[in-house]
Order: sequence, then C-alpha cells, then structure tokens
Amino acid sequence: MVLAIMYLISWKKKNISVKMLVKAVIAQFLNAVILVKVPAGRYVVPKVSDAVTSVINCGQDGLSFVFGSLADSTAAAGSVFAIQVLGNIVFLSALVSFLYYIGILGFVVKWIGKAVGKLMGTSEVESFVAVANMFLGQTDSPMPVAMVALVAAVNKLLGVCGISLQQVFSYVFAPFGFFLGLDPSEILLEGNLLGSKLVLNEFVAFQQLGGMISSMDYRTGMIFAISLCGFANFSSLGICVSGIAVLCPEKKSTLARLVFKAMLGGVAVSLISAMTVGLVTLC
Repeated sequence: MVLAIMYLISWKKKNISVKMLVKAVIAQFLNAVILVKVPAGRYVVPKVSDAVTSVINCGQDGLSFVFGSLADSTAAAGSVFAIQVLGNIVFLSALVSFLYYIGILGFVVKWIGKAVGKLMGTSEVESFVAVANMFLGQTDSPMPVAMVALVAAVNKLLGVCGISLQQVFSYVFAPFGFFLGLDPSEILLEGNLLGSKLVLNEFVAFQQLGGMISSMDYRTGMIFAISLCGFANFSSLGICVSGIAVLCPEKKSTLARLVFKAMLGGVAVSLISAMTVGLVTLC
C-alpha cells in the first residue's frame, strides 16, 4: 500500500528502477529476519542498544552536572524538553563530529556506503549521503521555532472545532495500523503517535510511547517504535531547506519544491520498516 501511494505521487514514474526497488525490499526483509529471528542477530541488537544507552547516559550525567534537578524528569520540575532532549542532541552532535574528526565515523560510512552502492546500484555519492544520514541526521540541527509557531497557529484555528492537527493526522494514519499488523484496538493509537511525530517531532512521539510501551506486548511495542523512527516531520522541512541551502543557495527554490515529497518518502520508509518487522514477527 505504501509503495503504491509513493508510485502515485511520483512526478517521474518512468525513472523508477523496479530492479533497485526489489533489491531494497528483499534486503530489508532479510535484515529483519536476521535481527529478529536469528539467535546471533537477537544477541547483537540488545548489546548495541546497551552500548548506545551507555553513551546517552554519559550525556545525561553531564546535563545533571550542569543543570542539576532540571535534567531529571522525575524531579519536581518534571520533563524539560529544552534541557533533557535538546541537551542530549547537542552532546550526540558533538560526539559525532569528534568521531568524524578523528576518522572513525568517516571510515565506517565510506565502507558501508560502498556496500550499499554495490547492492543497490546507486552512485558513491548517493550511497555515502544515505549512510551518513544514519549517523548525522538532517544537518544536526534542533527543531526550528518558526515551524512550531506555525503548527501552534493551525492548532489555534482547529481548536475552535475542538480538535488539533495531531488528531487530524491520527485519523489519516490510522488505516496504516491495519497494514502494520496491529490489533484493531491499537490502530487509532498508532495513528495518533504518527500524527504527533509528523506535526511535532519524533522526540515528542517517543516520549508519548515511553509512557505506554510497558503495557504493550513485545511485538506491538517493536512495531510502534520502528514506525516512529526517522526525522520525517513538518519541522524537518525548515531544517532541510535552510541547512542544505547554505551549501547551494541557488538551488533553494528546487529544495523548497522537493522537500515535502522528501518528507513523505521518510514517512514511507519508517512505515515499510515497521510493516516488514510486523510480517517477520508473525511467523
């Protein structure tokens, strides 16, 4: 369904490489099988997760040293987004820049990019940028205030009817919950989280998921989490246009024209990944 929608909104359908698409779907399915079903893969994933958590905890220790109780979500001040979330983003951005500076991350990206290029038949530049984005995100920028203000303005207008932009998109995304293999009672909840991710950002959506994931079974929690991965949201539109336009100002109008479809492509990638995991875990 997701691939069909992407095909329908494509401007140049004749340029779509079916061979590359089939390769990508097969590779993603095999990757999901290895990580979810094969014992070695199931052993590696928690270890990697623990390593990443340890690194994030180092950043959390630094935030606690600088900001004290404001960095603790269980303290009286509660959850402070600007400190607890954006503070960790600054820490991870600095860490990534350091790893690039000493050549470690550049080496990893280069060779993974070459492998992806060989598999998918893409150019070295395309493959390098695609792999680098796994580590760098989208220009390593925090959420722009202008887009948040715009969303708030729309919510004010919709508030007259007693609804919000997140609620609107929750119903738009609800049908995808069916194709993710979720229980009918969880479909609207999945749509609501996807709506929060699109309208606000993935950090807010993951915070909402964190408060309810303990009550979900393992498969459902995994599908929810994977569907929220990625930077595809409205705030990313401003980040991409402003961040990339600095490198090539004369292409700013082209970026503005393409960025919305790029966001839809990012949403599609997350949904396809979640659907793949949902299919694999059914067996």
